[in-house]
Amino acid sequence: MCDDSCDVELLACDLLGQAEHGVNSPAVLITTSADVAHAVDAEVKRQLETLSTADAAGPAWRDYGEVILVDGDEELARVGDLVASSTLRLSTRTLSTS
Repeated sequence: MCDDSCDVELLACDLLGQAEHGVNSPAVLITTSADVAHAVDAEVKRQLETLSTADAAGPAWRDYGEVILVDGDEELARVGDLVASSTLRLSTRTLSTS
């Protein structure tokens, strides 16, 4: 979950870290920034070109990866609660934690 203050390269790495657990592993980004949504998608594709675990992470991202664009912090929290991932990285101006 992030706003526009996040590190796109790090977010892509985190998403692929989840995806590489297996070909059916979900990896979800929820963001309030359209720019971040597009940049992370491009960065994931770039990292997959050299990632040693791309055989698992690539299909997982293709089939179970998701980028959700929301309209503001309240919707960010609400959608994050609905997704309810077991691993969460929160990266916003007010709070950044894993």
